[in-house]
This record gives sequence, structure tokens and C-alpha cells, in this order.
Amino acid sequence: MESFINYCCSVPFFLGFILYATSLLAVIITTAVAELPKDNRLIVFHDMHIVGDKRDFEQLKMAFKALLDREKNTDRRIHILSESTIDQIKNRKWSILCTLDKWVSNVTEPLEQAQAESIEVRKLYIAVVSILLSKESELAQKDLFLSFEGEGWWRTSIEFKDLLDDFKNQKKLAYKTYGNLMLVIDNKKEKEYIETVYNCAIGSAKKGFIRYGDFLKMMDIDITSSKSIYSEVWGWDKMTKDRFFQCLIDCYSPFFDFNAYARILQLHQSNSHLDIVLIAGGDHCWPIRSDILNTLPGEEVYGKVNDLMPQGSEDLSLDIIYNVLQAQSPLRETPYILPHFCTVF
Repeated sequence: MESFINYCCSVPFFLGFILYATSLLAVIITTAVAELPKDNRLIVFHDMHIVGDKRDFEQLKMAFKALLDREKNTDRRIHILSESTIDQIKNRKWSILCTLDKWVSNVTEPLEQAQAESIEVRKLYIAVVSILLSKESELAQKDLFLSFEGEGWWRTSIEFKDLLDDFKNQKKLAYKTYGNLMLVIDNKKEKEYIETVYNCAIGSAKKGFIRYGDFLKMMDIDITSSKSIYSEVWGWDKMTKDRFFQCLIDCYSPFFDFNAYARILQLHQSNSHLDIVLIAGGDHCWPIRSDILNTLPGEEVYGKVNDLMPQGSEDLSLDIIYNVLQAQSPLRETPYILPHFCTVF
């Protein structure tokens, strides 16, 4: 593991990297394990995008070590699904949320039992958020190019009308995902739950988009405007940027959450004896676990959360991260079962 980590930290790994940073941070503070039918398991890790430091990297190293050790001890497969961000952050921000999938994919000797994939669908949203979270010194770099999984934008070229078009495309993509999922599900009760979750996600996104439109009206911006978002937000104060950011979260998070829910169900449907890991932000992803357990159903057998410490100091201990990623569920030590709020059921 050390040789691979040293390689990742070397200069060649960062060729072509643009010096760029935002306040997007990803210290993991929550985990849970649920046992599903067919001897599958769902393991979730949530961060709260809070203040971070070297703990991000320490957690990442421990998670990767857990996967390496797991390869030696079991032939049980593990499939990791993660939220993601633009390449300019992903290449610099070392965390379980942003980097584990890259480490699993780029390791010199491929892991035979582990797969990792980004399930991020909110590409333009992520680019806009990176603008909102940029420091003033970073905003001065007008010609910065933002890239994400084969797509890219010059930061000054993203317009408000692009968000309108993208929101429409997100609804089409969610409908296609919903249709494909219903094709592979035979159980009537499961189909009913899936329909409910889909309708809830689309309803939440539409309500969020109404609030987004109201915000733009307040700022005297037409929703079809060709104004550059970068140029417009340059002079906004932090409170205004935060309000815009929250509007975007309300619009776009339901699309990610439904895609994660659908991908977990697809993996469960086509596999047995599989550990499915979801790594995503706890500020919007709480419902996914509950929705999965209600759909299949399943039983939560272990949970740990550390969000009671002062803001900015929360984290999940390294030994818990290591143990949860092993092939057997941690001991049922009168588990702290995570709250089942923000769910449609």
C-alpha cells in the first residue's frame, strides 16, 4: 500500500493539474451496515462536507488498507458507489469521498474482489458549486477550465440558461433510470416502493427548482438568462452565495439520491453474496438507506455516528472504517441505529 500511496503523491500523478482549492471537505462521520436478501449487504459512509484536515487522508489510507487486507482474507466481492466532484478538486482533495474510487481503479495490481464507480449525475451542478465555493483569489482566475468525467466548461462560459436546460435533462435521465429499473424488478411490492421513491424524488426536485426560480427573481435574473454565472456571483456576499447554493442542492440532490437508490437495487438484483458500499454526503443522502431497507426489505445490524462533537471536529475513527469494510458485519454491540428521518415512508 505504501508504494502505491507514494506514487499517488508524486509529481507525475499531478501533471496537468491546475492549482485549485475550495471549501469542499469530506471527513467521514457516519457509517451503517444493513443485511439484505440473497446474502448481500449495504454499507454506507456519510460525510457532512465539514471542516477537514489531514483526517481526510488518514481515513482514505485506512479504507484502502481495509480493501487490500480484505483481498487476502475473503473471496467475497465488494462494489463501491461514490459521489464525485470536478477533476480539479478530485486530483487535490484526498478523501474517501473524492479519491477512493480512483485508488481502487489505478492500483498497480488490480483488486480482484473490489470494484468502484462514480454514480455522479450532477455534472454541471458540480461545476457551478465549485464556482460558488471558490475563494476570492481563485475567482480571479477567469480562464480556469473545469472538467468532469470527459466533459468540461470554461468557468466564465456557464450561463443561467444552462442550468435550466440541465435541470430538464436531469428529469429525463431520472425517468429513463426509473424505467430501466422497473424492467428488471418482478416483485409487485418492490415496484410500488420504487414508484413512490421516484415520484418523491421528482417532486422534491421540482419544489427545489421553484425556490431556485424565486431566488433568481429576487436577484432580478431571468431563468433563461445568458448571463455568466461566474460574472454574476463575483460581487455577491457570502449569505447570497449560500442561499443560491442551497437552492441548487434542493434542485439537484434528489436526482443523485434516486440514481444511487436505483444503482444499489440494480446491483442487488443481479448479484448475491455482494457488499454494496455507498459513499455520499449525509446532508442529503440519509433517505437512501431507509428507502432500500423498505423496498427489499433488509435489516440494519450496525451503525455508528459521530456528529455530537463541536462542528469541524467530527470524524469516524479509523478502526471503525477498517472493520466495517471487512467481509463480516461488525459485532452487534447494541448498535447505535442511525435515525430514519428524511424518508418518504
